Amino acid sequence: TFPNSMVDRITPVTTDALREAVRQTGGVEDLWPVICEDFIQWVVENKFPAGRPPWDKVLGGTCLFVQDVLPYELMKLRLLNGSHQAVAYCGILAGFRVVDEAMADPAIHKYITAYMDAVGQSVPDVPGVDVICYKSKLRQRFSNQAIKDQLLRLTEDSRNRIQVACMPCLSEMRSGSRVPISALLACWLRYLANCQDEHGASFERSVDIARGDLEPLAVDAWAACTSAGPAASGDAAVVRFLDAAFPGGSENVLDLAPDIARLLRVISAQGVRDALEDASKPA
Repeated sequence: TFPNSMVDRITPVTTDALREAVRQTGGVEDLWPVICEDFIQWVVENKFPAGRPPWDKVLGGTCLFVQDVLPYELMKLRLLNGSHQAVAYCGILAGFRVVDEAMADPAIHKYITAYMDAVGQSVPDVPGVDVICYKSKLRQRFSNQAIKDQLLRLTEDSRNRIQVACMPCLSEMRSGSRVPISALLACWLRYLANCQDEHGASFERSVDIARGDLEPLAVDAWAACTSAGPAASGDAAVVRFLDAAFPGGSENVLDLAPDIARLLRVISAQGVRDALEDASKPA
């Protein structure tokens, strides 16, 4: 049988620095060492017709046998994967390249807390898990200096990741609590529109099959929102971007356009941290 399962563990990409560290500390020439955090959670549906291995006994309590894996999967998608998207674009724009350094910035840390609290409305009850503690633990995991997770790794296949992990939250959130998602989308749009951070340092955007179609629309929206023209033209340009990014999306998505346009103007005039402070205000 093939019971449905889910694993939760942050595993960054292999780098030359990691290969050298393995060679220096272990005396091993490993062309593809794998680094990961010490946290692990493995959730498996208890649907074995003829008994099952005692993984819950031998893996130190990190393996959970449950009747339905979906609540655990939604918790991980919307809080871990979604927050990875939230930290990636604002972190890159602010000049950071690794997750823990971005999380050490007070404005970013405050924003990620606000993002988790906002999308947490869409997380169902998860048997045996205190979601408040899970969110706190996530922020600790993101701040782990040992694994040096790369922000650009998190931006690979960005449109699909945002569509899967972030957009479904909207329908289960109060309308006044969606500004943290608007900030994520504003930072993503700015990332697509210009491959320099706010300090003028260049970055190489990650592979995303949708980028060829979305980049020109992002450039147009960024220009419309940051020009001296009427605010309505910026809103309309953002709507065109959102309509292309999430075709057939609900009104919940398009309704974010005015906030996204407003936050783009803040990013342009005052910097990404001020935009994050705006998005971190209590709903």
